[in-house]
Amino acid sequence: MRDSHKAEHMKAILTILFLTGIFSPPALAKNDFQLACSDETPTLGVVIREVPEDQTVVTELFAFQGMKVIYPSLANFPSYLRFEWPRQNCQKFEAYAMKCEHTSEIQTIEGHRVQALSMESFNKIEQRDGQQVLLRKTLLRLSVDGVTHEIHGEFSELQCSDSGVFRSEPEST
Repeated sequence: MRDSHKAEHMKAILTILFLTGIFSPPALAKNDFQLACSDETPTLGVVIREVPEDQTVVTELFAFQGMKVIYPSLANFPSYLRFEWPRQNCQKFEAYAMKCEHTSEIQTIEGHRVQALSMESFNKIEQRDGQQVLLRKTLLRLSVDGVTHEIHGEFSELQCSDSGVFRSEPEST
């Protein structure tokens, strides 16, 4: 199967899984952190959630059109990456803002030694077209064979959900 067909196939499968709730995490308690963001295309999706029963924070990265689209130097990586941190290595700041540090476990992905060094999600207000816009930003720092890579995500607040499932359409206000 050609790369473009593979990307379309993966995109369709992931879309179906999210819309049917197969990938969605269980309902979390009110104080547990949960964020799912996906851009319009969709090209990039990010899910960050606490898993209270395991005392972990999970970060999942979905490259709907393949990693080469969002981060060309990791083009041979799979379209789905998952990293975990012990809860004690993470700090919540405000709604949708969290930071995890002190690395995750080392994984072997496509023959490379990969370790998530840190993950951040934060809110930022920016001026766009003369209006203030609230953005949800994410940053995942990875060490791949000892070289640091940063994968940035930027989403409008309408592209994010606290349900742990990507929104299929923006909510009406």
